[in-house]
Amino acid sequence: MKGDIVPVKERYTEYGKDWVKRYSDNGMMIERDGELYSEAVDEAKYEFERVYYETDIPVEAEPIDPEEGVVNNDE
Repeated sequence: MKGDIVPVKERYTEYGKDWVKRYSDNGMMIERDGELYSEAVDEAKYEFERVYYETDIPVEAEPIDPEEGVVNNDE
């Protein structure tokens, strides 16, 4: 599921702090440490510590839950 490192980074200042917003310019979810995000905003001090990867999951799609749809016939 991991792809390229997310190419889009926007820096801005709000509430007296510097922030970095990351997202896929291809409309895909991004992933860091197993968690999926449509976009991520981190304090700028974490800019180089937190690496996000582009996935092949479109932002509009919901992540697939492997437990969803499982029928328990034991009941």
